[in-house]
Amino acid sequence: FKKKKERKTPIFGYQFDKEDPATIPDFVFETMDYIAENPKKGIFRISGSNAFINEQKIKIDAHKIVKEELYIKRRVHDLCSLLKEYFRRLPDPLLTQENFEMFIALDGLGDEEAKKTKLKYTIGFLPAAHRYLLGKLCLFLQKLSKHEEKTLMTTSNLALVFAPNILKGSRSMALVRDINAANGILLTLLDDAEYFFDDLVQNPEAEDQHYEKTNGFTLDTLGITEIKNQQRKSMQIIKRTTPSSPSSSESPSSITTQNYARQRTATLPPRRQPPAIPHKKRIGHASLNTKIEALPQRKPPPLPPRRTPPTSPPPTSPPTSPPP
Repeated sequence: FKKKKERKTPIFGYQFDKEDPATIPDFVFETMDYIAENPKKGIFRISGSNAFINEQKIKIDAHKIVKEELYIKRRVHDLCSLLKEYFRRLPDPLLTQENFEMFIALDGLGDEEAKKTKLKYTIGFLPAAHRYLLGKLCLFLQKLSKHEEKTLMTTSNLALVFAPNILKGSRSMALVRDINAANGILLTLLDDAEYFFDDLVQNPEAEDQHYEKTNGFTLDTLGITEIKNQQRKSMQIIKRTTPSSPSSSESPSSITTQNYARQRTATLPPRRQPPAIPHKKRIGHASLNTKIEALPQRKPPPLPPRRTPPTSPPPTSPPTSPPP
């Protein structure tokens, strides 16, 4: 019997083994290395060519990458779009849906030192492959931010572009609070990447990172539960003080932007109505004819006499000479 060939799984839209960093596609690391060596103006902000991106996605999924046509300088923006597409299409985001609420709640801490400490512990909740890839991505983006004069992209700009691709919950990020919190968390990771991923800085090739484990740490010891309760109470106060608040069966997280707009319009003063225009009475044909007949009849002025053309005298025949 012939041995069946192992079917290679596609790359875009497929989840790697969460506990094995070796299963992360090499395409991701090769692309990050090439972009870091060839920064361009507006990197990760200017989109690439859709035709080229779709063509390369098919080749990458089929494991038929042609590096000579992919890794060239004029294709840097295309590579950036491909990299964002890979992270955006992961079935489970890089910071995982399970830990979404923890990361969002951490952004509410006012003390920056406490925020950094608890954020490092929270990263320990991530699976091994997710922690490793997150560290590689943050160190890559921090390295890219050092070319700010050339790329015009600061750490805050890079965080704004990348945060929606790696931090997503099970529900859509409809609340402005969630979007701002995601940007703030990634910005904190980029500003102090060496602190959060010190093992990767010391040994870049190490795939087994020895993070401070979360043994003995729970949501209560991290203080995240208290933050979430405070946010829930503040949302309930908003619901009680707003006239058109949603039903009591809805949770605070279910208040969407549309509901907020509805509440906002309910508190505004009533719109000033324009003055009413009196209705004009329709005139029928009969009454219209009588009104026309009642109008004073004016005789038109007499026409001037018709001007007749002048009469010309009859033509005279030339005198005839007598015959010889």
